[in-house]
Amino acid sequence: AALPSGRRDRELVAAMYHTHVAGTFALTQALAELEQPPRLIAAGTLAEYGGAQAPYSEQTLALPVSPYGSTKLIASELCRLYTMATGAPAAVLRACDLYGPGRSGGYFLPSLIAALRAGDAFEMSAGEQRRDYLFVDDFVAALQLAATAPLAGFRIANVGTGEPVALAELARLTARLLGKSELLRVGALPYRADEQMLMYGAVAVAQDWLGW
Repeated sequence: AALPSGRRDRELVAAMYHTHVAGTFALTQALAELEQPPRLIAAGTLAEYGGAQAPYSEQTLALPVSPYGSTKLIASELCRLYTMATGAPAAVLRACDLYGPGRSGGYFLPSLIAALRAGDAFEMSAGEQRRDYLFVDDFVAALQLAATAPLAGFRIANVGTGEPVALAELARLTARLLGKSELLRVGALPYRADEQMLMYGAVAVAQDWLGW
């Protein structure tokens, strides 16, 4: 389970901690008590790298800047400790920005689609930020591959296309496909003071390990 959110509000910390940290701790404790602790595959996020310089490799020092990234990073560490304590293999697959059914409206692409479908104007920054987007079913496929791929010890793997796209380009394509280009307001909003202009991960590990 996860409570994905790119917001950096402090009031999110308690809910994020309860779900990502306490939830993962309870799971790893329960698995560790089994006679044969099983392999553990967890869904992580590139938000764990936070303010680090992109492209992120799996060796990049994680510098999360949001409650989501911070608590997911702790969850990843709990998975590593599970392997250390039990000897059972574990892996965390760190996903790029996912899109598809069920995605929270608090994120850029779902918010854009919802506004345009409702016939509302969508205001955004100049959109020079570059992000890597992946359909949720493709990430699920990577998780399924990791469940049976050779694995010893603990491993982290970034999952994405490895090819970031500018948000303005993505917004214009989406608006054009929906026939709502006139509702798009690129440049109507300023960038956030702490805006991250480039976020994506190197994906060679997932390609080599999973053939993904």
